[in-house]
Amino acid sequence: MSDFEDEIERLKREIAILEGKKNQIPTYSFSKIRFDDLESIVDIRQNFNDIDIFTNWFSYNYDISNSDIEFLENLIKKHIKVMNIYFEEDLKVKFISPILNRVDFSMIDKNIRDFYDEKLIYKSEKFILSGETDFVVSKGIRKAREPYFFIQEFKKGFENR
Repeated sequence: MSDFEDEIERLKREIAILEGKKNQIPTYSFSKIRFDDLESIVDIRQNFNDIDIFTNWFSYNYDISNSDIEFLENLIKKHIKVMNIYFEEDLKVKFISPILNRVDFSMIDKNIRDFYDEKLIYKSEKFILSGETDFVVSKGIRKAREPYFFIQEFKKGFENR
């Protein structure tokens, strides 16, 4: 969703509140949703008891091939001197895209593939959550239908608190 579309959705919500429409379903953009709003629509709780939640991930003995290590080392060497001055698109194209392209996400026989700049919408009886993803692995060949995983950049601003 563009900033313009996000602003229109925000204004629609404000107008609905001012007009007293109680049956309107609230709409949120996952790139601009405030944490307080997210907590009100999704049951999010901090788990203070499981301090070792990532222990298995970090202690697992991953078998990384020499070619993958060499690929990552070469990618870092190639960009290390200028990486800190890359703008977002430079970083995506020169560094993140080569890593994503190293993985074959396409399983055409299972109707699964990767998509970029794909719009996702989740609708329930209580709310609508939508936005543009940077990257998504999903069922669907022409259009993402059932996402398994997605990346969406979130730029925390004053209005998102």
